[in-house]
Order: sequence, then C-alpha cells, then structure tokens
Amino acid sequence: MGLEDSRHVGGIVVDPRNSKVVFVAAEGSAWGPGGDRGLYKTTDGGETWRKVLEISEHTGVNNVVMDPVDPDVMYATSEQRRRHVFTKIGGGPESAVYRSADGGENWTEQTSGTGNNLLDVCFTDSQTGTAVGYDGTILRTTDGGNTWTGQSCGIMQYLWSVSFTDSDNGTIVGYINKIYRTTNGGETW
Repeated sequence: MGLEDSRHVGGIVVDPRNSKVVFVAAEGSAWGPGGDRGLYKTTDGGETWRKVLEISEHTGVNNVVMDPVDPDVMYATSEQRRRHVFTKIGGGPESAVYRSADGGENWTEQTSGTGNNLLDVCFTDSQTGTAVGYDGTILRTTDGGNTWTGQSCGIMQYLWSVSFTDSDNGTIVGYINKIYRTTNGGETW
C-alpha cells in the first residue's frame, strides 16, 4: 500500500503496541536518484505515509529496528548507493546510523567510530548493539549507539546482515550468502 516508487524495501517494523503504526525503510532505485527514498511512517495501517527520515535523493534507508525493551527508541541505517552498467557504488559518505528516542518522529546521526559504511544494525537491549559495515567491520556499542568500536569481521566477504547478538557471550549471527556464527565477538566465525 502506497510508496509505489520505493523500489527496494530494506526493512519493515510494526509497533508492538499498535499494529497500525508501521515504519518502512525505503532504499529507492539503485539506478537513479529520487523516488520514495528514506524512512516512512504510517499511523493508519498504510492508508497514508509520512517521511520521517530523509537524507538525500541519492541515499535511502536500508534498515530500521526497534529497541526490544522500549519501542520508542529506534535505529535506522542509511545507504548511499548507485548502480551503473559497469559498477556498483555502495556505502558512500551519506551512509550512517540514526537514532530516535520519540517513536521515530525525530532522528539524530549516531556515527562516531562507524566509518559511515553500515549495512545493518541489531540491538539486544536498550544499550547494546552490533552493526556490520561495507568494509568488513563488526561494530559494537554499549551506550545506546552514542559511541561505536570496531574490528574486522575476519570473513573474506563482508556480512550483509546481523540478525542476532548476545552481548553476554559474544554470539553474533549474520549472513552473506550463507549463515555465519561467532561466539567470541567476531574473532572467529
């Protein structure tokens, strides 16, 4: 429903308190600028949409997640990308992590230490999260995304997504074209 020009949707989140409140991370076309590109919110089950996070005509939002404890705290990742016949430009300088503390109404960039090349982010509680980057980096935060520390993920290719993290024992599960798992914070997979 709606967002006909979003082309690629990287993530959809439904508010657990009200199923009519939905967020859509729209990447837009990989081949050109514009379209429905950014983070959109509906409060009427998709009848109408409002853009709540816009970066530029070249940068869409590729993921959105809610804090598992407090749904008003949310994180979104943007991806600056462009495909051409001869190449793909991905992870440009407008790629970043954003945080909202008011149910997705206002967003602040949270990119200290990230290198601005993030593909995905996953939070296990209100303070602890893991992100993966274009440059093969695993990033961790323990302060709600205010600061990030990184290390190489040690895999020949970079991970496309992080779907589970357990900060107590260093377990991270992610995938490229297969599923990878680490139990030591990304040192070995």
